[in-house]
Amino acid sequence: MVHLFAALPAIERESIQPDQIHNCQGSSLEWQACISRTHKLRKAFIYVKGFYICAGLLINLCSGEVDSLQVTWLTPHALQQVMPQDVDLNIMVTLLEFYEIS
Repeated sequence: MVHLFAALPAIERESIQPDQIHNCQGSSLEWQACISRTHKLRKAFIYVKGFYICAGLLINLCSGEVDSLQVTWLTPHALQQVMPQDVDLNIMVTLLEFYEIS
């Protein structure tokens, strides 16, 4: 969701604020830098929707054990994004609030 909003244009009448777009762009760049610095990228492939990227992460559990976690995300192609009329952007902006870092 963050990578999708990072590629969208800021349209204030559609409740997409420019600061939300800038936050998403910054968060997606930080995430990509973290994955590349730690050499956790496992696989990637190109699809019609964009780039599917998979990384293997290690997480520390509360019990002190270490478990592996596979994270897959979609990065859209760097093309001009068209805002379809049938998509409820208010719901998408609400979902984005769960992913935004304050």
